[in-house]
Amino acid sequence: MPNLAWNQEIYGHVLQSHLSPTTRWLDAGCGHRLLPQGLDKLVNGLVAIPRFIVGTDVSILALRGNRWAHSLVGAKLEALPFEDESFDLVTCNMVVEHLQDPAGSFLEFVRVLRPNGRLIVHTPNLLNYAVCAGHVLKLLLPRRAFLRILGWSDRRSCEDVFPTFYRANTRRKLRRAFHGLGLAQEACRTLVGPQPIFNFFSPVAFLEILVMKLMLLKALKPFRTTILISFRKTEMKQRVALATTMPVAAAREVQIEYDGPS
Repeated sequence: MPNLAWNQEIYGHVLQSHLSPTTRWLDAGCGHRLLPQGLDKLVNGLVAIPRFIVGTDVSILALRGNRWAHSLVGAKLEALPFEDESFDLVTCNMVVEHLQDPAGSFLEFVRVLRPNGRLIVHTPNLLNYAVCAGHVLKLLLPRRAFLRILGWSDRRSCEDVFPTFYRANTRRKLRRAFHGLGLAQEACRTLVGPQPIFNFFSPVAFLEILVMKLMLLKALKPFRTTILISFRKTEMKQRVALATTMPVAAAREVQIEYDGPS
């Protein structure tokens, strides 16, 4: 599909629009690359902009292969070793599907983000046929057979395949989770993947490409391959005001948290 922009390239350009020379950037679940191979020119442009970049991941092996972050930290995302309000930008690219406790990780993202800071999440959409099929195959097939199919499709090594749970991988779940934490949604897009997952078997791949073309229709937008969503952390006064729309118990907690002189 030559006229279709790569979803990872679109994600990279969105990052670029939120970077400045003063930006303090945390890439949560950074792995060994900021963007996939083939986008090195875009990556080089991105890493040259911000004040500093911290990459964190639970996999030490992945961190050892990372060459773009200024600082690398091994840590679980639900227990980030950073002070409150340390970053202007938090990004999470193809990571949410791997989170066993997404709520705990989301709390940490908000905690380390400064007021008016941005959170950008790019993750597979569980409502997409390919993502859903892959999730079902993983549950039904022996791990060795599943990894073989994944290797044919993505050309990924076994070391790059991590457990997936898909516990917050729809637009609705992401919106509800972060709105409850005091983040205001700024943008949300669903993107069509660049290639069929059955690219190793031409007859099926041809049919899949036809389906991918259908996914470009506006009516089928909720079923595209990935979700790209961005939020802004509201200022303290805005978060206190948000308490008026919460249940009484939750509102009381917010008022206590920010109790004091204005």
